[in-house]
Amino acid sequence: MKKAIAYVRVSSDEQTKGNGIPEQSANAEAYCARNGLNLVETLVDDGYSASKGYHLSKGKLGRFRADAAKGKYKGYALVVSETDRLSRQGIREARKLIDGFIEAEVEIHVTQTGRVIRETEDLFTDIMNSLESHGAAEYSRRLRERNEKAWAAKKRNAGSKVVTSRVPLWLKVQAEKIVEIPAKVTIVKEMFRLAALGLGAKRISAKTGVPLATIQNTLANRAVLGEYQPQKNVNGKRVPDGDPVLGYFPVIITPSEWKTARAEIDRKNRMPDGPRRFCSKNDGAANLFSGLLYDATTAPIRTLFFQKQSSSLRTTPEGGSRISNHSAFLVSQWQPNRKYNRLKYADFETAFLEFLKDLDWQSIANEGKKRRRDRTGKTAQC
Repeated sequence: MKKAIAYVRVSSDEQTKGNGIPEQSANAEAYCARNGLNLVETLVDDGYSASKGYHLSKGKLGRFRADAAKGKYKGYALVVSETDRLSRQGIREARKLIDGFIEAEVEIHVTQTGRVIRETEDLFTDIMNSLESHGAAEYSRRLRERNEKAWAAKKRNAGSKVVTSRVPLWLKVQAEKIVEIPAKVTIVKEMFRLAALGLGAKRISAKTGVPLATIQNTLANRAVLGEYQPQKNVNGKRVPDGDPVLGYFPVIITPSEWKTARAEIDRKNRMPDGPRRFCSKNDGAANLFSGLLYDATTAPIRTLFFQKQSSSLRTTPEGGSRISNHSAFLVSQWQPNRKYNRLKYADFETAFLEFLKDLDWQSIANEGKKRRRDRTGKTAQC
């Protein structure tokens, strides 16, 4: 029996009515049983749009196509309910996708019409594929236009109606109104109060118990001022869609409180007495000898890397506990079956600086002038 792979896809809840994943899967199983195909696997892409190609760039169909091109599914049948499960990007993209499967010797079986696509050179198959691809693309275009018009109408009415059930964490939608969650509003207000006092996100998290990322996002979210920023999906990312709607959310932070907190946050993020540039988070910046040190204990020599360990909770001999400080090390590059060496960076730095004190700098300077004179024929001036 010819082996078959079923592919089922839905891109939104609206498309699940009557043709959802269970229905498509059942149709594929019944089709394979009627036509003597051995169904060995069902690939499911739930929530991936075919009109935007996400099922190919992020979904299982894209991985299946790549494996088929390598010959993994040579002689298999790909079973779909309709060709629009494969593509809604128009005639050209659908033809390219189908041609790729045919070249990989993968048949395409369409359960709704009973069509089997084994080649694309014959006129009837090409016409049918083109008609179905065009119809799928047109359906997606009309659906997108309807959604855009509905969204535009919602944005126009945003001042008086709830646009979406998605609201900030300190709010909720109740009886078609956006209302505050008192306990969470209190926490958000405390975040802004502490930020205005100069506390960073880590210290605010320690005091409030709120995750660090939530604090950072909340302190930058103008929804606390009552603003609602409509967004749209562009290439899989949420981006602003038009101007913000003022007065949409309940105001829980005054403009003066926002300004004070944000000014303090910006001050902490700036380097002192300089232009706006954020501090480096790279621990390697603390290593004065980056790229200059090597482990020569074994051949071939290996680079020494700067490594910083996080602080940890230690138990004291008396039975108490304390937090150990960060420790920095110089560690030799790891290689299989070779022992690596580790040296405390602070010890090395201290020893090296002591070594510099003992150097005869006058002799070094004279040696430098001699080399300069030998090279240029002129006496160097220091």
